[in-house]
Amino acid sequence: MKLFSFCRRKFICRLLLGLALLCGLPHLVLWGLSLWYPFPPALLHSEPTAVRITDSHGQLLMTFLSADEQWYFPVALPQVSPHFLAAIINAEDKNFYRHGGVDHGAVVRAMWGNLTKSRRTSGASTITMQVIRLLSPDAPRNWKTKLREAFRAWQLERLL
Repeated sequence: MKLFSFCRRKFICRLLLGLALLCGLPHLVLWGLSLWYPFPPALLHSEPTAVRITDSHGQLLMTFLSADEQWYFPVALPQVSPHFLAAIINAEDKNFYRHGGVDHGAVVRAMWGNLTKSRRTSGASTITMQVIRLLSPDAPRNWKTKLREAFRAWQLERLL
């Protein structure tokens, strides 16, 4: 009788440990890593913008290129058409509002496609991961960088 209760306790402990690993431990690990590797505040600063000169009535008089010779004009979110935002999300990241920066289903799909076809057939980057990649354009394209992008995307989703 003692053997049965020991086996049963062992099974329940393993089951609870497995559930903790699946549900909570990855998030605890990510929160812990965030303490050691906080999101760099420098990444949140925007790029230099082009200069606009307006008159006292707000009419545009002249514009100047940014330091890197680009036309950067920041736009507030309410000024962007909701149809445009919906089109971007539909084309780039259908699960944008449901994942926390990393779309695990897309990662599995991309890994499966890459393994079965022996070449890259689809990506798994979310919009947030693409933003992180744009903030570090010189980073090499490998699995270590992809993990770093996923971690930073998870952090960025929590910050913003």
